[in-house]
Amino acid sequence: MYRLSEKQIEEILIEDLDLIEPGLRLLRNQYRTHHEGCKFQTNLYGHHTGCRGTIDILCLDQRNNLVVIEIKLNANSNVISQINKYPQFLKHNFPLYQGEFRKILCCINSAKEVEVLCNQNNIRFIQLNSKILKYSKPQTNLCLNELQFIESHTLFKEFLLSYS
Repeated sequence: MYRLSEKQIEEILIEDLDLIEPGLRLLRNQYRTHHEGCKFQTNLYGHHTGCRGTIDILCLDQRNNLVVIEIKLNANSNVISQINKYPQFLKHNFPLYQGEFRKILCCINSAKEVEVLCNQNNIRFIQLNSKILKYSKPQTNLCLNELQFIESHTLFKEFLLSYS
């Protein structure tokens, strides 16, 4: 049986963000969040770990709120802390941004408690249908086609100039 990878799901969703929510506009995908000055997270031993991680998809919604989208094949409770750290990083790096920070988890399978934890942490939970995604193969092997890259790069550049 053919099984999609997280990367393939990301490519499918980027090509049609309306599958997640109408009106989403791509800023970046695979946006790395680590930098030395960000010390919001600590590990089990109390050591600062910074805001390391990679935002799968970073978008603006119809009201120009930042939307962090995390994609998982099999989501468990650990994903909640992963998603929750990204708005802290974004607030730190875009101090002039005054909009909301929204969080969305898109997954194929999840542990029973994940949806409840998402609701408790103001994370929108979307259970993806792998059968539908299987027939929505990306048109290219690249994550973004040339036009999408130019549009998202321009939008992200405008965002950086406005809020950094």
